Amino acid sequence: MGALLLPESVRWLPLTGVAEVVGDAKVVAIGENNHYIREFGLLRDRLLRLLVTELGFTVLAYESGFAEGELADAWIRGAPGEPEVLARNGFTFRFGEPAEVRGMLGWLREHNRSNGNRVRFAGLDLPGAGGSPVPALAKVRDYLGRRTELVDAALEATEPYHAANNSVALARYSELAHAERDAATAALARLLLYLDAMPDGGPEHLIARHHALGALRLDEHLREFTLLGTEPPAKVVSSRDVYHAETVRLLRRLHGPDARIVLMMHNAHIQRVPMELLPGIHADSAGTHLAGPDYVAIAVTATVGTTTDTELNENAPQGFDVVPHPAGPPAEDSIEAAVAGEEPVLLDLRAARAATGLPTLRTTRPISPPDAERLDATLPDAGSADAGLSSSEVADAGRPDSGVADAGRPNAGLPGAGLADAGPAAPGLADAGLPESRRPAPGMAVAGLPDLGVAVARHPNPGVADAGRPDAGVADAGPRGAALHDSGAADAGPRDAGPRDAGRPAAGPSTPAPPTPGLPATGLPAKIRHVTTHLAVDLPAAFDAIACLPEMTPATLTTPDRSGQNGVPDRFE
Repeated sequence: MGALLLPESVRWLPLTGVAEVVGDAKVVAIGENNHYIREFGLLRDRLLRLLVTELGFTVLAYESGFAEGELADAWIRGAPGEPEVLARNGFTFRFGEPAEVRGMLGWLREHNRSNGNRVRFAGLDLPGAGGSPVPALAKVRDYLGRRTELVDAALEATEPYHAANNSVALARYSELAHAERDAATAALARLLLYLDAMPDGGPEHLIARHHALGALRLDEHLREFTLLGTEPPAKVVSSRDVYHAETVRLLRRLHGPDARIVLMMHNAHIQRVPMELLPGIHADSAGTHLAGPDYVAIAVTATVGTTTDTELNENAPQGFDVVPHPAGPPAEDSIEAAVAGEEPVLLDLRAARAATGLPTLRTTRPISPPDAERLDATLPDAGSADAGLSSSEVADAGRPDSGVADAGRPNAGLPGAGLADAGPAAPGLADAGLPESRRPAPGMAVAGLPDLGVAVARHPNPGVADAGRPDAGVADAGPRGAALHDSGAADAGPRDAGPRDAGRPAAGPSTPAPPTPGLPATGLPAKIRHVTTHLAVDLPAAFDAIACLPEMTPATLTTPDRSGQNGVPDRFE
């Protein structure tokens, strides 16, 4: 065991213990402390196979563009296509390139070929993952047929900032005049309103509406980040995370209330407490919007090894390279230090929710600190309990205040049908199995993969009831009646934010307190890894369990042809 001792309320389980942690939950989120890590990809592949074959999960939703994900969904259901094309066009952020992801998709394709319990795939994220609305608007154009005037207007209005890379898009957006920003927001809102006014067309209409909503959320996302200055409020809105949660609710409507969904996102997105965007700046994560008894969040981290970073490169796929970066040793008061030297282990935190203190986990911040010289507005320190964005705090936020209906209003009714199956099956990708460990655990082998080694249970806690997940004050960001829980708790979070909501303060869970130095009285560590740093987060409140691996190494990415990547053209014709 590591230098630190975890309290007995934290149960040590083999990785097969994920079934016990998941229980009857309908939505299970599997995180990672950084992207492009080989061992995290292999673990997620293993856990997905267990959840599908043993627990009946039928939807995989990934931190990648919703519009782009339709290609991956068709491919795992048998549509023709080359894996390289899938990696290029079916994912954003180059997430389809690691061999571990392609192996997971290949297994899903083979599973769907031979099983009646077919698995679907969906992206959770903004079109172009925040760089361009074009992939989503192209889907809306296809749905509308000849009635494309509003789509054309939206394409023209957003052309000045669209890019294959979200950092480039943000830089372009920051240079736009307020009138140009407002024109883009208004054009996207009009398109969404038009779809809302149309008669309900079933699943196809609801999906088209979600594409239009994604384009609008992208615009809001760029506006939000451009307004971050040198002295922003402590709490802001993340339209991107709101859209993640809205996508999950859409999937539940498409596939029925009994569908079981696996989410794969960064630890920061799945946690039930607000995430730290920048030092001292928090926003409600997707997990805060989804939290409830039907939601389980499992963080993934590693004790030592090499992590990754990204560097802008206009000649690279999607405009950036993935490069190795030393992770450094775990902090003394971190969860990683507490399990250093162990085999892979699953820490069950559910009974530790009564503990006090601020355990923390290594992680990565989603963005770098803003360059104030590139921004056209800064926000004063709110200095009050309610630090959300409001019209009185933002000088000319640029959002129209009148005449625009709420873009996030409830959707029309929808039968529980999904999309039609695609074409004939074809050979899948090579299996990406996990290596044998020194101490295999019986029963971990799934679908012919070798066993994983696990740590033995050191703090058995039989008979301890599930401490339950805190629901009070959790935001319900989705359509009316679509929350994952039925606790009856007040809806304290941000509603589906449309243009007319720009002046509403952001509510929801309170901002976490700053980290407490050293170990809290409960004995829980105070940190969890976030690439080369460690951030404070109340672990038992944020996650149901943490999967800790002994090592991490960068994944190997393919280098696909850049042309047509992610459906984002180099320029508008």
